[in-house]
Parts: sequence; structure tokens; C-alpha cells
Amino acid sequence: MYGSVLFDLDGTLIDSAPDIAASVDAVRSSYGLEALSLADVTAAIGDGVANLMQRTVPGASGDEALRRYLEHHEVHCLDATKLYPGVREGLERLSARLPLAVVSNKPFPLTHRILTGLGVAGAFKAVVGGDSGAGRKPEPGPVLAALERLERVPWTALVVGDSPGDVAAGRAAGAATCGVTWGYRSAASLREAGADSMVETFGAIVDLVESAPPTVFAAVGAETFHHLARAFYARVDGDPRLRAMFPPDLKAAAERQALFLIQFFGGPSDYSKQRGAPRLRMRHAPFRIDVAAREAWLSNMRGAIDEVGIAAPARGVLERYFEHTARMLQNA
Repeated sequence: MYGSVLFDLDGTLIDSAPDIAASVDAVRSSYGLEALSLADVTAAIGDGVANLMQRTVPGASGDEALRRYLEHHEVHCLDATKLYPGVREGLERLSARLPLAVVSNKPFPLTHRILTGLGVAGAFKAVVGGDSGAGRKPEPGPVLAALERLERVPWTALVVGDSPGDVAAGRAAGAATCGVTWGYRSAASLREAGADSMVETFGAIVDLVESAPPTVFAAVGAETFHHLARAFYARVDGDPRLRAMFPPDLKAAAERQALFLIQFFGGPSDYSKQRGAPRLRMRHAPFRIDVAAREAWLSNMRGAIDEVGIAAPARGVLERYFEHTARMLQNA
């Protein structure tokens, strides 16, 4: 069901706040400023080092404060930083099952050094830092960059983090999201951001992944896909916004759609991969698919999922896949 897991670093895998606070105070001291409390620094963590400096060293030159911080933190980033309970053992279990990545707003050299110093770098197939050129969370770019390196699709990915920015990045990328309650942001803020699930221990993340069926097909079976296709095409037949996008024989079209979904989501099917995904064929069809038609397509597909009553986590995978497909449909 889950094809990859992408982790935030600070506040998710590691408790780094004491070392970050020490580096912040070193910079503040160099400007003649008093030290901040650990709570004040912790509240400023999460959106990259540049934003950290803006929040904690007011009035200082951004580039100069950043340089001083990085110089100090490079030397002291492992003085007190430690893995949260259960992380080492959990990563061992998860990395034996599926590819893992770290997506952090921290620069890559620091991220890599910390993971190596704590002995967990080998668990990750990809590490994307805030200096990767793919943007920074809450933008989806770094999540998508990590997925590209892992060669995994977003709709089966799980993004795990302690901040609303992690949740926003995962959702924007089309992935499932999991908020952790032991980090630097409140559980309420993660729920408000729309986290799909919440966990209180790292072991619960492992349980979430290991308890999920291996594929959507394994979770729902062939008949559910046939029911879903029939429910969708019944809606198409009554929706003038969509009817021209589909062939006259909707019964045959529904059968083809069901066979494609069965094969695509892990089941046996005679549907030929050489035909290509329906969304690609439709995008190049000789009729207009504008934003309204695209949204109508997605709305009717969601309605069909509701009718069939597919439960989580398979429901989430299907919804995210169809949202991705809908974005690819538009040709006008």
C-alpha cells in the first residue's frame, strides 16, 4: 500500500533543538545580544536556516548571520543532538521493507553529517536538503525531488513530519501525511493542517506501514474495481460536462477501466500495458477538456468512491491517484 516513506529531520527523527539553540546564541553573542530560551528557539525552528536567523537575530545582516550560524553549527551540530526513542530500530525495520528518504529544510551537508554521525545514514536511499534547488517545505518540490530519486509515485508515498509545513508539502505533492506529536509543533496545528494520521511513538509509524495491505488490489479485490468503474460511468452517462469525453458504449468502457485499475493497483489482469493509461489517451483526444471538465471528472470519481464505500488506506491511495490523474487530463 505504501511505496515509500519520507521523513522530516528536526523534530521528527532527531531532537536537535539544544544544538540549534547553542548556535543561535553564538550568533546572537557575536552581535552583542543576550541568549534566548530554548523554548523561544524551538518555536523558530522549521522553515530553514535563513528564516531561523530572521526570527532569532533581528536587525543582523541575513547573509552574515547565516554564515556565522553555519560555521558554528557545522562544528557543534552533534554535541547534544540525538535520535528520538525508537527511531533507530524503526528505521531498520522500515528500510528492509521499502525505500526511505529524508526531506529537510536544513542544508544537505549538515543533514548528511548528522545522519552519518548518528549512524542512520544507511537507512535512506535519498536525502534532499533545503539547498537542493527544489525549493523548501511547505512547497512540494523537495518531496517530489525525493520521490524522483526513489523512483516512486506520490500517491503511495507517506510523508512524516512534526510541522504544518511538512503536512502541506506532502499534501501538495499528492502523498499521504503523518504528523508526529513529539516534535516542535503542537498536535492541534498538525490536525489543522490536514494530516491524514497522527502518531505518538515512532513504533506507531512502523505499525502503520506494516499493517497496510501490500497493494490496493489486496485490500479491495477485483469486484470492487468493477463496481467502482460501473459507478463512475453511470455518473458520466448523466453528466453533460463529461459525456462527450467517453465512447458511446459505456459498458465496454467501464470494463476496460476496471481491468486497467486491477492491473495498475497490483492485481492480475489481461489489460494490455501497451494501451497506456487512459488519462494520457484522453489528454490527446480531439475534444476540449478544460478546468471545469477536469473538476467534473474528479468530482464524479470521488462520488463513485463514496458509493462503493472503499475504506482507508486504500481509499486515500485511490483519491490521491485520481487527483494526480485529473491534473494530467486538462488539454485546454
